[in-house]
Amino acid sequence: MKFHFPIVFVLISILGGCIIPESNHVEPEYHLLVSLSSDDNETLHLPDLSFYVREVSIPPYLDDSRFARRQNTSSLAYEENHRWGEPLGEGISRVVGLNLSSILGSLSYSSYPSRARNAATYEISLSVLQFERVERLKVRVVAVVEIFHRNSLQSQFKVDELIPIDGSRVGNETRALSEALDEISKIISREIFELPLSQCMLIKISEVEYSNTSFDQLVQELSSHFMSNTNSDQQIDNVIRLASGFDHSTTSNISIEEQDVTLLDLIKQVQRKTGTTLKFSRTEIIFVPLP
Repeated sequence: MKFHFPIVFVLISILGGCIIPESNHVEPEYHLLVSLSSDDNETLHLPDLSFYVREVSIPPYLDDSRFARRQNTSSLAYEENHRWGEPLGEGISRVVGLNLSSILGSLSYSSYPSRARNAATYEISLSVLQFERVERLKVRVVAVVEIFHRNSLQSQFKVDELIPIDGSRVGNETRALSEALDEISKIISREIFELPLSQCMLIKISEVEYSNTSFDQLVQELSSHFMSNTNSDQQIDNVIRLASGFDHSTTSNISIEEQDVTLLDLIKQVQRKTGTTLKFSRTEIIFVPLP
């Protein structure tokens, strides 16, 4: 048998060139924010409440799957090997929704990207300004929160949470960010609970009997019910009132007889009987004449 050494040499050279070197690629580790909220003592429970957490606004530098690390006021670094397992805005919306549901004791809610429930009592909007590790063992979350009822702004405030990281692993950093959202959710829940609309949902009246009562007198009675039964820290006289300049002399006297009704149901019944509309705010409920 004859061997063709030049051909064998060429084949060995080709096969040797196909050897793939060992890869240095590291598969990224993916992380999720988690809900940490609970309210075992039910202090802020509003079981009849419904709400929707809108799409969260985040700055462009956070619109990235990589973890952001703030090195100083104007410098950032990104962690290539640690990434979010879902779009960050959707993760924040999901966790805030879960937190609020737990604290407020309400299962009637949804959060972006799901659609809003029909006629949700409140819609919550978050505009995140900062959401990252800022020091070696701390994270910072800054956001502007807006609470709406039927697209009418009820409350607007800024939150700023600086949370220590308990450990050196990235998982500890993720938990610290989740703790920041937990603290923010508690602030939002307290603000929702304090709103006059929410308080009126809680106040139960065992028996109501008004006969041929004037509109302004009935509104004063409603406000008195509120002030004597509210769990709110607000100390405002005439929380429920007529709009300034309202000419109630043209409104017929009202008769109502009800049992086991909430103050909100009673207010809405008066609103229907008088052909007015209601304006809710952070401090007041106002009967407004229709245009």
